[in-house]
Amino acid sequence: MIKNGDYIAAIRQLQSLDRPLMSTGVQTYYYSLYGELYEAKRLTALTKAQKDYYEQLRVGYRDSLRNLQTKKSIWDDAEFLTTRHKYTDALHILVKAYNNLDVNNRDMGYIAYAIADIYDKVDDTECVKQYLIMSAISDIKNSVREYISLRRLATILYEEGDVDRAYRYMRKSLEDATECNAKLRIFEVSDVLPIIDKAYDSMKAAERRHLTVGLAVVVVLLLLLVCMVFYTGKQLRHIAQARRQLLKSNESLAEMNSKLNSLNTQITSTNEQLNDANSRLRESNASLGEANKIKNIYIMEFMSKCSSYIDKLEAYRRSLNKLAAAGMVSELYRKLKSKTIIDDEVEEFFEDFDRIFLKIFPRFVPTFNALLRPEESIQPKHKGRLSTELRIYALMRLGIVENEKIASFLRCSKQTIYSYRSRIRLRSLCPDDFENQVLRIE
Repeated sequence: MIKNGDYIAAIRQLQSLDRPLMSTGVQTYYYSLYGELYEAKRLTALTKAQKDYYEQLRVGYRDSLRNLQTKKSIWDDAEFLTTRHKYTDALHILVKAYNNLDVNNRDMGYIAYAIADIYDKVDDTECVKQYLIMSAISDIKNSVREYISLRRLATILYEEGDVDRAYRYMRKSLEDATECNAKLRIFEVSDVLPIIDKAYDSMKAAERRHLTVGLAVVVVLLLLLVCMVFYTGKQLRHIAQARRQLLKSNESLAEMNSKLNSLNTQITSTNEQLNDANSRLRESNASLGEANKIKNIYIMEFMSKCSSYIDKLEAYRRSLNKLAAAGMVSELYRKLKSKTIIDDEVEEFFEDFDRIFLKIFPRFVPTFNALLRPEESIQPKHKGRLSTELRIYALMRLGIVENEKIASFLRCSKQTIYSYRSRIRLRSLCPDDFENQVLRIE
């Protein structure tokens, strides 16, 4: 609810809980949620009075959370020192933790952002930019889309006059926030983007005006050059001594022709680059179209599957209710203990996944086998179904490449997935590029 901007519903949900009945661990999470809620409301408040009010509430819950914790994290210590304006001590804690991380660690993005926030409070813009850059790099490397660093960096660049990069960074922030449906981040970007967008348009318009003026000057110069050539030719017919001047003019003209030829070569090279860029753009559009088609099909199938699961759960609930009402406790216990319904649902889920995937990629199995050595081809036991090995690479073709996520989807261990992938890769015709070839199956 907080991430989606539904603050009223979030407050009602939290207020409905009975705090005295909570354990210490649950109270800790309860206070942290309140702190996150009022931080989000502070960021979206319209007036300074509202921002100060929400910040006061957030600090109150932060202090309550700190009182519950027996072991304080570096985040708690740094924030506690920052709110008391002890910026040097807070930086000492955070920079020490920062130096032990690299950009491949997701925590680095959070710590770098916290350091940049403190430098912002002491008006050290260069250090703010430095750590926002590292935070943004860490976010991108760890596939984080609900971030703040790149947006704040774009704002600073805009204030420094680097409108082009500010515009590109802010557009990227909006695209990522929209993609992950982070409404709070969308609101934050939407407040700044129109200003940068207007400045970007103004800059481009100025560049076009300069180009137009430049072209006009070139045309005028070319016209003058033509007039001079005609005038020189007329004079040569009457004055023999002007032949030496004509020779010089011809040499000058030859030099200009050489420059024009060089310019034509550059224009040709530029056109080739533009054609190459257009080709890559068409490939990107094709990939986006394919991804959109896959998304639409899976959304419809997902909604249908959810509806079916709801009906099945309702039927199962009714059957258990009947047993309970009839006093058949042993039968009720037997049903609750049995895993048959789970196994059946898992099998049906895999069957639906295979059906939908083969509907989108009907030639996946033969194309996949063509990448293996002939004696190593994999044939499913049943038509219209996939084996476990094929199902792993089907998930990879859909964009799920992490072993942890694949293992969770197939209900097995991460080591099992790693073993499958290693064995299949060694059975392929080109082990080094095998998985990239699978990702290019149409």
